[in-house]
Amino acid sequence: MKTLKFVNLITGGGTTNLEILKNERRGGKLYGITQTKAIISSSPTAKGIARAIKLGFCEQSIHIVNEKSKTFLDDILAILAYYEADFFHQVGFMPWMSKEVIAQYMGLNQHLGPGGQGMFGERRVYAHMRFCQEVGRLMPIQVFCQLVHPIYDAGKIVYDEMVELDFKKTPEQNAETLLSIEHQVQISGRLAMYYGIDPEKLDFPINIAQDSEEEALLEYIKKEAIKMYPRGK
Repeated sequence: MKTLKFVNLITGGGTTNLEILKNERRGGKLYGITQTKAIISSSPTAKGIARAIKLGFCEQSIHIVNEKSKTFLDDILAILAYYEADFFHQVGFMPWMSKEVIAQYMGLNQHLGPGGQGMFGERRVYAHMRFCQEVGRLMPIQVFCQLVHPIYDAGKIVYDEMVELDFKKTPEQNAETLLSIEHQVQISGRLAMYYGIDPEKLDFPINIAQDSEEEALLEYIKKEAIKMYPRGK
């Protein structure tokens, strides 16, 4: 089987991107399985850029795209076409991905817990923990690699793990513990793509709310999480 060509998309620290690059080296889980041909960053100051370069990734294969630019869509499509990408992988990429891109390329997305617009990082862990405490069910959190969908976090799950949280710890502490698990789940998601998946047999992300009343509660908590953790924290 041929090595799958990926383009990774980042916005911030790029820690998952870094673990993927390390695992694509000889001896890694992804060696000969996937190859990251290029990196797209939506921020010129993303720490993940310097981290990738320090690891030895070709600086000329790192591209900055501006989500507010009129050419944003065309820029992404041009990069994917230039590197003849089989897939793209959003690993901490914040902008919404256009349906035009999704129509031409299959993409993977990194996430965990309750999703939706504006939900990322510690917000998700906070929302999960707070919801569990409010309804009296201390549930594990779903860490997953999913297919990119035009609707935020609506894509089917390629690979996931259910992880028990320590509800005595803060969301920040749990988020830190989950990070290494997030890395491995994305790597496992790439392996799943390599060995073949049947989209018809994939499940959607778990909904921890069991009825309309709990749905309303979860939506309220998500809004609370966004206020608790402003962008950049």
